[in-house]
Amino acid sequence: MAVRISEIALKAGLSRQTVSNILNGKGHLFTVDTRELVLRLSQAMGYRPNAVARALRSGRFNAIGLISSAEVRYASSLQTAALEGIEEITSNHDLHLVSGRFSDEKLVVENAIPKILRELFVDGLLINYTYRIPPEFLEQAAAVGGIPSVWLNIRRDFDCVRPNDFQGGETVTEYLLSMGHRRIAYLDSRHTEEGIKGKDVESFHYSVRDRYAGYAQSMESAGLKPQLICRLPHLTKQEVIPLFLEQMASKDRPTAIIGYGEHGFGSLLLALADRGMKVPRDLSLVLFASREFDLAGIPFDYVLVPHYQVGRTAVELLLHKIESPAIRFPVEVLPCQMRRLGATVAPPPSA
Repeated sequence: MAVRISEIALKAGLSRQTVSNILNGKGHLFTVDTRELVLRLSQAMGYRPNAVARALRSGRFNAIGLISSAEVRYASSLQTAALEGIEEITSNHDLHLVSGRFSDEKLVVENAIPKILRELFVDGLLINYTYRIPPEFLEQAAAVGGIPSVWLNIRRDFDCVRPNDFQGGETVTEYLLSMGHRRIAYLDSRHTEEGIKGKDVESFHYSVRDRYAGYAQSMESAGLKPQLICRLPHLTKQEVIPLFLEQMASKDRPTAIIGYGEHGFGSLLLALADRGMKVPRDLSLVLFASREFDLAGIPFDYVLVPHYQVGRTAVELLLHKIESPAIRFPVEVLPCQMRRLGATVAPPPSA
């Protein structure tokens, strides 16, 4: 049976109002001894606050929602690091995190966002929907300016938090150039050249274009020609590595590879080993990752994509939105950082 505030008050020899004030965040109004007595008794007696009653009194649920699409697999993928950042800040603020996956059909109905707030019993929303977003949902999100919501990892002009993938592409390329590399290739085994260089901003996450664009700009600024190794329309992503190995047999083969992500690097290492090539003696490898990455016991040099910080910053921004829902807060763009572990990058063989 639930312990009532009146029972704690009787046991403590205090008024019900005093106990209620202390248990509801107004303990500073009372002496240290009184606060400690109430808190000690409430814990010993197993008191649990009535969240519904508190919400009715305050108009707040002390909870935030994390909503994703149930339709498109990659359009709502959330890095583990981002979720850890979200959970850390919600815990620090004593907030509940409620997650929900919704079909596009449910997201595009009239007043979908207010309905989701009520359905999840939350004060604001983190929206984890990064591409192939139904236009109706975008229009509705723009129209309901008074609903506290923050978007994760998407290109928007306000109320969103994302990594600076373009700057990440520049940073890793300049790092390799500083090591003496001039024949630097960019590897993306999942996407085609049209997706990487094209203008289709709906079908792919913006990082597919931005990471390559940052690399290409740094190469061109150094007077060098970018080299893209990617999936051809008629090939599967597994067939990209053999295509790459053909290029490694040429006289002007790359001395360093930048990978869009972790995909395909296991197959690449095995294929290089079969040909007697070693990393980083014969080829330097570096990739984008959200945490330290190793493969076959080899710790990779990598570009840290700050998903953990994205999660933390998004919650902090949402708390500001909950307090001031009508304000459009500027986008938070977080820098990528080079992590030099020294295991997969070295000066080029001729250096």
